[in-house]
Amino acid sequence: MAQVRRALAVAAGGVLTASLAGAAFADVSEPASDPRAVQLLAGAADAGRTTSYVGTQVVMLWSDDSQRSATVQVSHRAGTGSLIEVEPTATTAAHRSFEPDGVASAATAGLSAQVLALVAQNFVVTLAGSGEVIGRATDVVAVDRPDGTAAQRLWIDRDTRLVLRRKFYDSAGELVRQTAFVTLQPTTPDFTGVPMPQTLQAADRSTQQASGADLSAFGAAGWRLPSAPAGMVVLANRVEGSGDDQVLHVTYSDGLGTLSLFEQRGRLDASGLADWDRDEIGGVPVYVSQGYPRRIVWDGGDRVYTVVAECRDPAVEHVVRSLPRGHSAGGLDDRVGRGARRVGSWINPFG
Repeated sequence: MAQVRRALAVAAGGVLTASLAGAAFADVSEPASDPRAVQLLAGAADAGRTTSYVGTQVVMLWSDDSQRSATVQVSHRAGTGSLIEVEPTATTAAHRSFEPDGVASAATAGLSAQVLALVAQNFVVTLAGSGEVIGRATDVVAVDRPDGTAAQRLWIDRDTRLVLRRKFYDSAGELVRQTAFVTLQPTTPDFTGVPMPQTLQAADRSTQQASGADLSAFGAAGWRLPSAPAGMVVLANRVEGSGDDQVLHVTYSDGLGTLSLFEQRGRLDASGLADWDRDEIGGVPVYVSQGYPRRIVWDGGDRVYTVVAECRDPAVEHVVRSLPRGHSAGGLDDRVGRGARRVGSWINPFG
């Protein structure tokens, strides 16, 4: 029971894994956007891929009138990836994980050019003045929704072009999380001995990004995954573990809104979800935690599916309805707990 509760709590960081990450920047003509602001984001995307650095970042999350924070050590080696080390506190467990380049994370400075193109297409990007972060001069870029509500604010270092501070807002324009470097040193870290997680590719990535085609290549490996929801693309996919302990994580995005899907073999013990709401999505019985970000979990027979959603409801319904649902006999399979803890080690500084 405790393992399931822990498993789903750590999966809540899935959205912290993904708000801007990616592939090749495309020139987009958005009349309401400021070309210089879009250019600054493009420069930040390039810097995030090509600049090596070591720094300390503070991550803050606001939910239900409460605030949580974590201190994260980030070591990024250009062309390789980022080592993420969370410092332990009374409420935060220490953990260490590695994210290869191209995987989205709120713990790193890099933006993805693929998502950057989506942002330029679907949001209004403007300059919001200048500022200073850790003694460095920055340009502030505002990313707003078409209705004028704030979506993100980014402080971009004028020297390194890295994003030093970022604020995230929900659909009502309320601040829900912030990441900020408190130290940053351009240098190349030594990754000798750092374990590199396996990444599982599906089909042709450029086709996926362009059309949201279904992830049929995963079927050959035994995974059951839906196509990307309308208006979204597959940002990243990865598998960690081996045999029955494998956990798959796929991230979808429309630019700012994200949906992270976790699939793992095992059975769901509903007795561990006493403080979750029972609900239905698209006719599928699910358990929902209404905090930020929203978490949905359901039993797929011999699989457990978890969705961490910061996106439109139709996208969530598409994913839930596209996957198996059902009940399996027995209680918690220990593999579920171990697998989800591993997922949490990838993405959640509050794990």
